[in-house]
Amino acid sequence: MQPIIISNRLIGKILPLIGAGGIALFPFILLVPLHNTPIVRNHEAIHIRQQAEEWVFLFYLRYLYFWLKGRKRGMSWDDAYRAIPYEVEAYANEENLSYLSNRPKLAWRNYTL
Repeated sequence: MQPIIISNRLIGKILPLIGAGGIALFPFILLVPLHNTPIVRNHEAIHIRQQAEEWVFLFYLRYLYFWLKGRKRGMSWDDAYRAIPYEVEAYANEENLSYLSNRPKLAWRNYTL
């Protein structure tokens, strides 16, 4: 399934308010126009695949759990975000534009810090 990419001036005004250049909300990828690059699109497409595997709701539940776990361990807001296994996988592979064609199912499980 190919995600639906939306990148426009409105998104460009809203996402920076939450400190994001892009966000994956199955089945959509919302991108600030300045961040509409192959690497950012690939990063967010990895999240779309993760969400599809986790039936979306479970993805968000686990995403929050991992972030709270990091915060409880004393990590900063950003460090806790970067330690979420879904993010670790996406950042590790965002420059590999063919990653999704070879990605094993539930690969995020191999990216815990």
